[in-house]
Amino acid sequence: MTTHEPVARRTVFSYDALNVYGDTAVVRTHHHKGATAVENGKPVTDLNREVFVLHKIDNQWRIVPYTFNTDPVQGEG
Repeated sequence: MTTHEPVARRTVFSYDALNVYGDTAVVRTHHHKGATAVENGKPVTDLNREVFVLHKIDNQWRIVPYTFNTDPVQGEG
């Protein structure tokens, strides 16, 4: 069994795209270079690209799936 320790994150999302198709929306974001997370008491660089798919349910936007991938340096690779 694997246990996951809480991770403190400090980041700002940059919004790359927001597309709305009726009651469904797709949002693409990334973290700026230099965003950090604290794992085991040590800061680590946190570079991610994310995709959020939202669906409007009862007049409120809800995240349906969310996915991300890591990139060692934004704009490279």
